[in-house]
Amino acid sequence: EAILFQWINPKIWAVAISASAYTAELTALQQAVVLGGTFSLVNTFVCCFWTFAGSLLSVLLLKPAAWRIFVRGMAIALVGFSLLLFV
Repeated sequence: EAILFQWINPKIWAVAISASAYTAELTALQQAVVLGGTFSLVNTFVCCFWTFAGSLLSVLLLKPAAWRIFVRGMAIALVGFSLLLFV
């Protein structure tokens, strides 16, 4: 369902339109290969990074005290960023 939802995501459309400007002189097949390959490589790197970061974070948060500090920090950040919506 999340993959199908991307078709109505305006950020994805903006990125796709912007990226296609760099490949305007290529044929449709070349554009598809270049953009698909580029986005796939970037996405693979990002997914690997977040997977590594998540596994590292899970090791660091094994202690209850560390977990409490993390949760409180995230709660403060959530409140702070939520307040920015109204400023």
